[in-house]
Amino acid sequence: ITYKPDYRQAIAESWPHSLDDSAARRDWNWQPDFDLEAMTRDMLEKLKKKL
Repeated sequence: ITYKPDYRQAIAESWPHSLDDSAARRDWNWQPDFDLEAMTRDMLEKLKKKL
């Protein structure tokens, strides 16, 4: 058995583990539409429709 990692994995691994949105919150009064709970609920609802 051979396995060749997807080249896109290296790209994804180069991304930061977190994003700092403090400037957008301060300058634009930006707020996210989803927190972790809402995001999870939305994802599960959409996945159920595909199964």
